[in-house]
Amino acid sequence: AGNGTLNGTGTTYTMGSERTATFTFTLNAQNVTAQQTITFTDPSETVNNASVPITMAPTPTVTFGYQDNQTINLTGGYLDVQMNGNNVPNDKTVTVTLTIEAPDFTVTAQNGTALTQNGNVWTYQGTLTTLKFTPTSEGDNKSISISGGGVDVNVKSETISVNVKEAVSE
Repeated sequence: AGNGTLNGTGTTYTMGSERTATFTFTLNAQNVTAQQTITFTDPSETVNNASVPITMAPTPTVTFGYQDNQTINLTGGYLDVQMNGNNVPNDKTVTVTLTIEAPDFTVTAQNGTALTQNGNVWTYQGTLTTLKFTPTSEGDNKSISISGGGVDVNVKSETISVNVKEAVSE
């Protein structure tokens, strides 16, 4: 995938008796970081770089529609935070589990997936969607923190500061 560098060590690996060796290669190219881990477990096998096919697939990353240290001003509305998938293949559905700390908000997913609430913490498990944060009280510097992970996907943690000038009246 374009020009890049492959970081790995060695060309010939000799396995001793009853040993397991694991090597991780990282490819950096055009803002894509891909990792491939190869594990050798055969105690009698000598493996060289010509006999090990290395396929590099970029690890999808889920990002959110706001950046750190960005303050959002809300007046009588709600905040939509879009989940974006970078390097997600078209034929792959990415499922993530998010932990959302949002003390002064009600959180819903616009794809209809239900979130569970435990005090100020909401948990979302599902596919990429837009999260809707509805403020429950007014005030400045209200914090929304989003973190999580998934199978074969990285989630970029995000903290969003919100000034709620006027809570939603519904």
